[in-house]
Formats: sequence, C-alpha cells, structure tokens
Amino acid sequence: MKRILMISSLIVVSYTGAMAQTQAKAQANATAGNVATARPTLSKNDFVAKTTQLKTLLDANNADGAKAKWAEVHQMLMTELNITKHKIFEGGEANKTHNTEVMIQQRDIYMALIKIKDDLITNKVAINDKLSAFAATMN
Repeated sequence: MKRILMISSLIVVSYTGAMAQTQAKAQANATAGNVATARPTLSKNDFVAKTTQLKTLLDANNADGAKAKWAEVHQMLMTELNITKHKIFEGGEANKTHNTEVMIQQRDIYMALIKIKDDLITNKVAINDKLSAFAATMN
C-alpha cells in the first residue's frame, strides 16, 4: 500500500512540475508573440514635423544634413506602411477596401520617392510634394 501511495505521489509531483513548466513556456511564448506583433505607432504630426525639417535642410542645400534626415523620414515611411498593413488585416471587412486603397496610394508615393531620393537637392520640390501627398494619406 505504501508503494502504491509513493508511486502515485511521484506521478502527481512529476505531472504537476511538467504542467507548470509547460504553462510557463506558453506564457513566455505568448508574451514574446505579443511584443513581436504589436502594432507600430506614428503620429501624423511627428511625420509632418520631420518632413518639415528635411525641407528646411533641402532649401538650404545642405546635402549631408538632408541625407541624414532622409534616413529618419524613410524609417517613418516604412513605419506608416506597416501601420496601414496592420489596419488591413485587423480592421475587419468593412474597412479592408478603404485601407487597401490607402496602402496602394502610400506604396505608389513611396516608390516614386525611392526613384528620386538619390539626388535630394535636385529633386527637392518633387520630394516635398510626394512627402506632403504621403502625409495626406495618414489618419
């Protein structure tokens, strides 16, 4: 009888320990998953402020400063494209068409910017126009 009780106790303790480890791993994976899939954020005001800084550098013909600022603006463009992608998949069917149209507009503007970004100073008017158009798509 003691052997059966001891074996049963060992089984329960082993099972409980294994379940606790499994639950801890599941929680860790869920937390990591939430961090990895968290929606990025970007305000339109921050984007406009950064593009205004870029415009100022372009107007002053400061190529080095403009190139550095472009890197920041480019990161913001990528962030906004990612935000729009999240809206398409998370916004439900009612908003899917609208968000897809916004994504197409943003993508087209982004591609036009990429084609002219190598000569920021020469293309400053077109760059400013494209960045303003991109900002208009943000909400």
